[in-house]
Amino acid sequence: MADDSQEQSSEADPNGAVRFAMFESLRFRDFRLIWLGQTSHALALWAQMIALPLLVLEMTDNSAAQLGGVMAARTLPTLFLGVWAGVVVDWFDRRSILIATKWGSFLLAVLFAVLLIGGWMELWMVYAWVVARGSTQAFDQPARFSMVPTILPGHLITNGMALLSSTQNVMRIVGAAGAGLFAEFFGLTGTFILIAVIYSSGVIAIHMLHIADHARPAKSGLRAMTSGLAEGASFAIRRPEIRGVLLISLVYFAFGMSYMQVFAPLFAVEVLDIGRGGLGMMLSSTGLGALGAALYVAQAQ
Repeated sequence: MADDSQEQSSEADPNGAVRFAMFESLRFRDFRLIWLGQTSHALALWAQMIALPLLVLEMTDNSAAQLGGVMAARTLPTLFLGVWAGVVVDWFDRRSILIATKWGSFLLAVLFAVLLIGGWMELWMVYAWVVARGSTQAFDQPARFSMVPTILPGHLITNGMALLSSTQNVMRIVGAAGAGLFAEFFGLTGTFILIAVIYSSGVIAIHMLHIADHARPAKSGLRAMTSGLAEGASFAIRRPEIRGVLLISLVYFAFGMSYMQVFAPLFAVEVLDIGRGGLGMMLSSTGLGALGAALYVAQAQ
């Protein structure tokens, strides 16, 4: 009997290990803090992606051109600063960069909420705000993901990256649906207040990080940074798998993001007339497939 129970236990252990494997990176304290910061950041970001288009449509009498302009302005900093962000992250302390981006996101969210509460918000302020917010976002993701190899052992890096990606998609489901329902009952001003509160938790989590600074490049100066950028671009062009990923990303940001940020809000408001909650549910459904893929990668060792 004892031998049978031991045999059953040994047979059950591998299955339990596989189920636990996708969350193995969370055993490391600093990764848990990165993950918590990512969770709050993604939740606020997806809530913002529901509330901001609705606000612009209300301010402009459902102008598709103005909504497209605001969302384009939001993307421009990532387009122009994104190519430099990785180089900057290599040259400066990544924890400090991440703290700066989290504080920037939080303070911008507070400013936006205050402008709405006071009734001072104008359309040009929305344009200026999304450019500033896009600038912080351009540096946040490279700093966050580049920390993972310094926190986790080599065999868990893929697991950690996939966990961060799956968190983004879980928050797409939860944040979009929750923001739509919250806006339905508490209004857009209340939603932006909530977004500011959510960002504050990310600031706290990142301040608790205790990780050693990474090794910096030996050379310094703008010329060395430009050289590093050129080397990175050359490496990406030479590798077909990286070229493929970049092409897929380009197509997604050109067409997929425009669908979610411009077409979907207009369709929900003007055609389907499903309200704020309906828009939230519509966009939350886009995260289901991506979540399944990310979780599959997370459990693969």
